Amino acid sequence: MATTDPSCFEAENLEDLAVCPNDELQSGLSEVNIYYILEDHIDKMVVPPPAGTYEEAGTITDDIVPKTGKGFARFRAMVNENELTDGLTGNTGNMKLQTSLEFFMSKLEPKIQGFKRKFRNSGFVFIVIDRNGTKFAVGNLLNPAYMTQANGTTGRTGEDNTGTAFILTSDSPLLVYEGTIPRITPPAGGGGGV
Repeated sequence: MATTDPSCFEAENLEDLAVCPNDELQSGLSEVNIYYILEDHIDKMVVPPPAGTYEEAGTITDDIVPKTGKGFARFRAMVNENELTDGLTGNTGNMKLQTSLEFFMSKLEPKIQGFKRKFRNSGFVFIVIDRNGTKFAVGNLLNPAYMTQANGTTGRTGEDNTGTAFILTSDSPLLVYEGTIPRITPPAGGGGGV
């Protein structure tokens, strides 16, 4: 007689999933609330296991703790050009979760170009806030978010956007983040976010 590992499916309880059609929901991300930190600058980030209730498995409840002297910086991106997506990648029966963050920074300025040069191969954790006030974590310590695109353009005509389109991708689940966002203390004379 074959035995089934109870940690696989038998111990799992199914839950109802429902939405209210009268909920007032806004689409998009807040362009002024795109926060980032290098994964090397994080001391502690507790990601929930895929256990317990659906909500428990989809929510980071503990604060992200940066290393001493470190913290989140912020992007102020272009309005209505930013999107957070999650999905599945892999083969049927062996699917993995993947999250992508896309945002657009206006202007081709030295600060943006320097950011790309310095961190094009670095792992990040991003916290973004949607237009409903929900915070989401993109990346974690095991599977940080990496730049998969950072294409700058001057545009061709007066109607085109000029700036850089960033795409960051993490092979990790998209999780709601209920903690605080500890900001970096900018050095004297400026600094901080892009």
